Amino acid sequence: MRKRSWLRRVALALVVLVVVSAGFSRSLRLGRVHRYLNARLEAAFGRPVRVGEFSFSLLDGLRLEADSITVAEDPRFGYEYFLRAERLTAGLRWSALARGRFEFGTLSFTRPSLNLVRTADGHWNLESWLPPPPAEIPATGVAGVSAPARLYRIKVDTGRINFKLGSDKHPFALIEVTGDVEQETAGRWRIDLKARPMRAAVALPEAGTLRVRGRIAGTSARLQPAELALTWQDASLADALRLARGQDYGARGRLDVELTVRSAPPGANSATPTTPPKLPITTVGPRWAFTATARLRDAHRWDLPQRPGDPALNLRAEAEWFPDAARIELSRCVLEAPRSSVEVSGGIGWAAGLAPIFHLRSSWISFADLLVWYRAFRPGVTESLTLEGSGEINLTVSGWPPRIEDGGFSSSGARLQATALPEPVRLGGILARVRRGQLELAPTTVFIAAGTPDRAAPPGAPARAGPAASSVAPRNALRVQGTIGPAKALPRVVSQGWQFTFELAGETDRAQDWLAAAQALGYTLNRGWSAAGPVEVRLSWQGSVRPFSAGVAGTIGLRGLEWRTDYLNHPVLVPNALIELRGSERRVTLTAAGAFGGHWQGTLRRSDPTAAWEFDLSVDRLDAAELDRWLGPRARPGLLERMLPFAAASRSTSELDTLLGSLRGKGRLRVEEFFLAPLSLRKLSTEAEIEGRTIRLSKAAVEFCKGSAEGTLTARLAAGPAYDFDVQFDGVDLKVLGDATASLRDRIGGTASGKLMLAARGIGRQDLVRSLEGYGLFRVRGARIRGLDVRAVVQGGSARGGPSQFATAEARFSLASEKIEVENLRLTDRDDDFEAEGSINFSRILDLRLRPVPPAKDDRPGGPTSRTFRITGPLDAPQVTPLDSGSGKRGAKK
Repeated sequence: MRKRSWLRRVALALVVLVVVSAGFSRSLRLGRVHRYLNARLEAAFGRPVRVGEFSFSLLDGLRLEADSITVAEDPRFGYEYFLRAERLTAGLRWSALARGRFEFGTLSFTRPSLNLVRTADGHWNLESWLPPPPAEIPATGVAGVSAPARLYRIKVDTGRINFKLGSDKHPFALIEVTGDVEQETAGRWRIDLKARPMRAAVALPEAGTLRVRGRIAGTSARLQPAELALTWQDASLADALRLARGQDYGARGRLDVELTVRSAPPGANSATPTTPPKLPITTVGPRWAFTATARLRDAHRWDLPQRPGDPALNLRAEAEWFPDAARIELSRCVLEAPRSSVEVSGGIGWAAGLAPIFHLRSSWISFADLLVWYRAFRPGVTESLTLEGSGEINLTVSGWPPRIEDGGFSSSGARLQATALPEPVRLGGILARVRRGQLELAPTTVFIAAGTPDRAAPPGAPARAGPAASSVAPRNALRVQGTIGPAKALPRVVSQGWQFTFELAGETDRAQDWLAAAQALGYTLNRGWSAAGPVEVRLSWQGSVRPFSAGVAGTIGLRGLEWRTDYLNHPVLVPNALIELRGSERRVTLTAAGAFGGHWQGTLRRSDPTAAWEFDLSVDRLDAAELDRWLGPRARPGLLERMLPFAAASRSTSELDTLLGSLRGKGRLRVEEFFLAPLSLRKLSTEAEIEGRTIRLSKAAVEFCKGSAEGTLTARLAAGPAYDFDVQFDGVDLKVLGDATASLRDRIGGTASGKLMLAARGIGRQDLVRSLEGYGLFRVRGARIRGLDVRAVVQGGSARGGPSQFATAEARFSLASEKIEVENLRLTDRDDDFEAEGSINFSRILDLRLRPVPPAKDDRPGGPTSRTFRITGPLDAPQVTPLDSGSGKRGAKK
């Protein structure tokens, strides 16, 4: 019974609490109570407050709840809301209520949004929000309230903080803000907040976590005194850069930052600055002291894999900010790498325009650390590459755009080596000095063969520059020099970025070693080709650092170079040539070169990398079979590949196809002799076009067998080479043409003119002859045929007589299947006239039908027009068979 009674009492108490809570919540909706509570919140926040609805809860303790709360902004900072939240839960202090005072305990904001505004004079709207100490409380409160409510603790759940500069909202914001702000003493607050940074319209999946802890004052002295510690942990370098600049710079890594901020009253002793005298120093007004530590690790380019040896960098800095003087003084800043250290000091002021001045001084800069950074952001660097050496830097940089005031860089030299290099690359002494506002690199010699590097110039020696310093480097060495700095001669808009010049001069007997060194550094200059032999270089680059652009000018002399490429089966020998570079234009002058079985001279030009080459070349001799050996596929299809064509597809690679696709050129070509078995062309002058493995000759004029010819030639040098030949000829000596083949040697003669169209495919003379196809027509003056006596055949004699001679011979013919089909051969002389048709194959086997054509007035019955003779057999022993069309009888005779 007692247990049931106890349960009834508990249930009754709960019902009473719920009823009382609901009733009290309903009473809070009354106008007078609502206005009273609203006034107490306005007094607490120091700003007008609008609340959608108040409610009360006894179950969670004595708590006052306000839904849809909006705190208005001070008009000095704009007219957008200062604070907005979905719900405010305010705990009431029982001790204060017992003494007759209404005070809030803990204020808990659910999903609040806070706008932090900074005006042009440096004031923040937050300064007037946090309540002042009791001594500063006015005697009269807001809306008739005698004293403002005192805030003790503020809790934030899933909040957001926006930042504004005047009326302009900054894209940077803090989201997912959690934590609390607690008043320790009157006017002094303890802060412990966590948040995730974000930037509008930029995705930041790994922005890290910001945490602010410390103590800060209210309105007594612009948040002073204050001592805050900010940590930013496990942030992605890519997201940090997106957060700062709004774009992805392609850098990856992890970043941790720790920042401590302390305020100091006006006139307090400050650290002795190391800023040069050009930056005025004053200690009037308040100041803020900063101590920062940043650790960057695993830095690398976005498209390169993370490596155990990726670079790391530590930054330790101490600085002071003087708001009234609009200046920041950097008393100490140290950049540390595993084997390097650079100290930076100086400051930046903006009272009368941006005026930074910094001094950089290193105790040691290891080239090995520089190589680690280079490898992390440059693809293709050889794994075995090492760089030994170190240097010192001492520079003063000031102004905006930045300019170098004084100092320089010096090193005793460096040593670069890799397994792909036959000898280490060694740099002589390096010396760079500031001169006329620019950093000038004195001539430095780079060796790749045995030799003694130059010693570093003494520290007090002036930097050398100009023509006098660019003397020729020793054999097998290059000499480099250059400048970098702001371009004063350019317009102001252009001179915002730094300009640079770089000169490279020297000669070597082994160009392949320098190409291997460039490839080891990740610069494959010879993509798809290689070179070996002596080279002389005179090059200079000019451009801007940001945005980066560079134009090159100079010459490269080739003196016996052997050049190989993936789309040529044999090396090109270049005893003497000059390559001129002018920006994007390339011009090659060949004094002597050996390629495609001939010796070349002339010029080649390309206006930009995407354009085709323009050339004007001459060569002493070209051979179609030699062209195929140079340009045709290295591996010819075998029997299996001929039967299964798909088996040959694996022979070609996409890289080679890409290289061949980029091989394009057009221009004039002069060939002293072009040999297309069994034909030989001399003094060929044509407009040529090369596109991959296809060569087209158009508007070609050539001397051919003591005559002349004009036409076109197309050669497709693929796995199965193909040739198309279309020509008109005149004055061709048939004896010379016949002597070109064994089957017709000393058998034909005369002077021919006409038209010929031929097509052939295959490799070598046998395949070409077997595949020869085409048609043509000709007219021959003084035609001679040896071994076939046409007149003797008609007169009943032997066909193997003396040569037949005619004033003219005309015919139409076609070629196919190793055979010439004669369609209408007309042999005419003063007293004779014959017609013939039939075929002659390439084995000299005849099958012709010959008949005499009687004079127009000769209509005698049984005359010559009734007789037709068939000539068959080999050309050396032809057989003649008379054909009697009237009786159908045949007889044979030799």
